[in-house]
Amino acid sequence: MLERRGTPSEREPGAVSQQPGEVASWPAAVRRGRGLSPHQLVVYNAWQAVRGNRHFPPRAALDLHAIKKALGAIAILDVLHPETGRALAFRIRLWGTRLVDWTGADATGRVITARTGPRVVLRRLKRVVTTAGPLFARGVLVPWSPYDYKRFHVLALPLGAKPPLVDQILCVFEPVIPPSSLF
Repeated sequence: MLERRGTPSEREPGAVSQQPGEVASWPAAVRRGRGLSPHQLVVYNAWQAVRGNRHFPPRAALDLHAIKKALGAIAILDVLHPETGRALAFRIRLWGTRLVDWTGADATGRVITARTGPRVVLRRLKRVVTTAGPLFARGVLVPWSPYDYKRFHVLALPLGAKPPLVDQILCVFEPVIPPSSLF
């Protein structure tokens, strides 16, 4: 376990939170692949390869062949930028087939707003949008899943055609306890 020093803002660069539900932000945790599963690392490396000197790449630039083994564990969220008087919201464009199996629910089409989504989920998604950088969260619960005992490590990567505006968020989920080991 990594040593924790001070508040999150005072910790050493590269320190990864080991507490469930805590967030480690770009670039400290993600830049060295710390804590990422093999599938998350493959997607992160593919994202980095097409990112180049930009903050983040457009979704169209991702090589699906390079990340094909991780596709079932991927969610893509559209960022619904606020109109006058409205708050930032997110629509789940894609909820991978493995995610449906793991969570017991197909979340495709679900809209996450301040009224419909837990604050912790919104806070993390907003952080990806405002920082225009990756985020890695450990021990995340999926709020709409009937399997409330399952937790996931989630890598969230910003996507967009016109930086610095984040249009989409690519999330790669990894179960903390693989489903096959539950039986």
